[in-house]
Amino acid sequence: HEIETTSDITLLQLKQLIKEKLQLSDNEEFYCKQNKDGIQFKEENKTLQELSITDQSIIHIQLGKGCKPGEHFLRFELDIGRIITDPTQNRYILLTEVPVNEKSNILSLKKLLFSQWEDLLKTFHTKIEQQPNANELITGLSNLLLNPPTLHHIRLRDYKNGKISGPLRDDRLLCRCLLGLSDGRRIIL
Repeated sequence: HEIETTSDITLLQLKQLIKEKLQLSDNEEFYCKQNKDGIQFKEENKTLQELSITDQSIIHIQLGKGCKPGEHFLRFELDIGRIITDPTQNRYILLTEVPVNEKSNILSLKKLLFSQWEDLLKTFHTKIEQQPNANELITGLSNLLLNPPTLHHIRLRDYKNGKISGPLRDDRLLCRCLLGLSDGRRIIL
């Protein structure tokens, strides 16, 4: 879809134009991103010019509730590298993508994941069944599927530039231990 407008309108005004163009109801929420996996535009009172949205810009629309300023979407992925035998297969499976406050500590992230563990496992099991070696993965992960970890057994690691960090300490703040924090940052379990 195309929308013609000027660069002096705010993001909030643009979102209203998008809502009208896509014929979304008032209770349907969405947010705007720079690209499919990119950073979300969060400051709704800024003009398009201030957000560097120029003529012929492409804005990606994602249905659902977006982040507030100071929040970022983190991607939590499970490392299945010790279980898979095919080196060409992706060793990480996405569990969930969650908006979190940059001032949160690592322990609060673990608590969030732990509180959602049963739902995450259902989603995870569905994703595993779509893998080419599903039986091998289910057998290898049966202990995790049958005996969920305790809060203190969950280890979170930062995945950036193809490298995985050591375990992130529970008392550390996200903004301090995940330098360059932005939407889509991958956290490995």
